[in-house]
Amino acid sequence: MHLLQIIESLLSVIGSLALFLFSMKLMSESLQKITGSGMRHTISSLSGNPGKGIFTGVVITSIVQFSSATVVMVVSLVNAGMLSLYESMGLIIGANIGTTLKSLVISYIGFQIGSEKLFLPLIALALPFMFLHKTNYKAIGEIIIGFALLFVSLSFLRNSIPNLQNNPDLILWMKNYTHFGFISTLLFVFAGIVLTIIIQSSSAFIAFIFVVCQSGWLSFEMASAMVIGANIGTTYTALLASIIANRSAKRAALFHLLFNVFGAILILIIFKPFLSLIDFFVFSIQGTSSFAQITAIPLGLSLVHTTFNIFTTLIVIWFLPQIINILEKIVTKKADEKLNHTFTFFDSPIHSTSEISALQAQKEVIFFGSKVQLMLSSIPTLLVTKHPSQYEQMYATIRATEELADKFDEEISTFITRLSENELSDKTSLSVRIMQKIADDLESIADECMGLARNIDVKNQQKVWFTQEMRDDLNIMFSLLNEAYELMLNNLKSDYLETETDKPLLIEEKINQLRDSLRLKNMENLKNGVYTYLNGNYFNDFIFRCEKIGDLIIHINNSFSGFKKDYNNL
Repeated sequence: MHLLQIIESLLSVIGSLALFLFSMKLMSESLQKITGSGMRHTISSLSGNPGKGIFTGVVITSIVQFSSATVVMVVSLVNAGMLSLYESMGLIIGANIGTTLKSLVISYIGFQIGSEKLFLPLIALALPFMFLHKTNYKAIGEIIIGFALLFVSLSFLRNSIPNLQNNPDLILWMKNYTHFGFISTLLFVFAGIVLTIIIQSSSAFIAFIFVVCQSGWLSFEMASAMVIGANIGTTYTALLASIIANRSAKRAALFHLLFNVFGAILILIIFKPFLSLIDFFVFSIQGTSSFAQITAIPLGLSLVHTTFNIFTTLIVIWFLPQIINILEKIVTKKADEKLNHTFTFFDSPIHSTSEISALQAQKEVIFFGSKVQLMLSSIPTLLVTKHPSQYEQMYATIRATEELADKFDEEISTFITRLSENELSDKTSLSVRIMQKIADDLESIADECMGLARNIDVKNQQKVWFTQEMRDDLNIMFSLLNEAYELMLNNLKSDYLETETDKPLLIEEKINQLRDSLRLKNMENLKNGVYTYLNGNYFNDFIFRCEKIGDLIIHINNSFSGFKKDYNNL
């Protein structure tokens, strides 16, 4: 081949793979827009049952289209404390199985049926959906277009790879690496690992292998070795993401690697009998052998991919507790490790999991709200605590939580900004929009709580003491605030369309009435000399800050009312 022909073929292959990846990304984002809320609910309702986790992992990967994307998101959920390591293992196993379904579909539709013949009919089918106003209908059209592009990319890929029979030099070159027995098998496993890391998608790489085999470049045996390597190579993305994660997330990513390495070792030990078994099923289905007929290789490779993951699952599933012990010994807790809560936006240009990321954002806002609630509930106790060490410890905790709140608000803002750049369903887009407002209001509540704590501290240093009646009045105010906050936090934990918005208004009215009565009462007591003006000023400042906290709580609840209104207007 001339140099220009080689360059043209190489660029055509790269372009075909790029189109394949784009089609998968388009389908992934569109499917997430349609099923996003249901998918997030599925994840949030996970239990510690590995079987349920495996099923959920299969379903999510079928929607997301990338097993690496599913595993990366699982790592991020573990990092955020929303999944335990044990729960994540089922999801990771399910993701490995889920990605094999795509290769089965590709091997049948893409190679048994003329895929290029489906392109124009699918585009025609998608066209009406693209002109409909509602986002979900447009998403259906995008899914169909993505499906059409996926299979036409396979056609482009087949035409881009030169036929080996016309290139005898390549035949001699490849034979140099295929006659070393088991060493050759390991060599092609390693090639599968490296190429999958480069392409960043085991599905795209396996589709590439399908085409290469049909062009006569690879035997079924060597191609199977590369498929096994692809299963290991696909763990690279999650491992890379876990570098910036906590130790639990690192253990989850490491489990993904160990699962696939363990499976590869098992299959390689019985490699010849394993391929013979696969070929038996291929012959039963198609009446031809993958060893003898190149048209049967795609089905054989897809069965290798599927059987590899199912076989490994059937063995590993019984030893999850023991594997956790091993992971804890490999990724140990450092002596000086700090337990600061952090969360990170896990994403890449190829693997889009925006809808699942929205779940992570919502969970983080809930966690943020729970921390601020602890601050608010600590203020009445701080007001009456007299023991110096207990007082100092409580005051330091409130101050540390306020600093953490500032960090939370900044992290959530960055996270949501990144998330908003991606394709989202209508409902998720609205919910993400109000999450930022809620985070800002929670940070303001934390500031007001810190202001109350400082007032208490300065008041105590000046030896200004409230009367029992003043403390009783403040406790009534704090009780109303805590009730209002609890309702608001329950709304945060709920579907935003099912939030309670009437009862918080009644509590807000009680807070305003109490504020007015306490201010009048404070003025009367100052006028009658019941206590000093310094006492009255501190008391009045307490009432002012409590009222502001109440206003911020009702502002958050009003965000939910606005969400319902905007959603109904879609």
